[in-house]
Amino acid sequence: MSLSKLAAIFFFLICSLQKIYAQIDYRNTTIYLVRHAEKDTGNNPTLTEGGRHRAGDLMRYLKKAKINHIYSTAYKRTEMTGDSLRVNRAIEMVNYPPKANWMELTELLKKNNDLGKTVLFIGHSNTIPLLIKTFGIADFPQADLPDNSFDDIFIIRYKKGKAVVKRKKYGQPSDKSAVMLK
Repeated sequence: MSLSKLAAIFFFLICSLQKIYAQIDYRNTTIYLVRHAEKDTGNNPTLTEGGRHRAGDLMRYLKKAKINHIYSTAYKRTEMTGDSLRVNRAIEMVNYPPKANWMELTELLKKNNDLGKTVLFIGHSNTIPLLIKTFGIADFPQADLPDNSFDDIFIIRYKKGKAVVKRKKYGQPSDKSAVMLK
């Protein structure tokens, strides 16, 4: 079989999968997205004291949200950001690859029975914009979040089949919190 025929078959399979996934129902799904809290220095750092306070602020901000699962990358700073909420509310934390695509994330949500529920994703300055776009906000600027910004929380809801995002603040403003160490 020629390379062009293999490429055509591969393209057909990808298009077929996209049609299947396009039919997945995100109605009633709410996705909260936050960047990890203020981090210390080093390879795979933990949170600073200010970051630990912010993790508590996140738990308090989401106290009434019925979070089904917390999705976090497998880094100390992201997992620690969700720990207060996880422990306080006995919510399971699920790891996801930092640059997962829509199909991978949808499969993960389906596997954990989270479609139609409320979940929290904790990521990084360079992955939160990608996640927002991945979950259907095509016009969201793809630029990384500023290195000193830790107080944003993004909320994605699906209305009439379309994703809508709101950007809010939680905890102490980033410019007043303990600044990330370089």
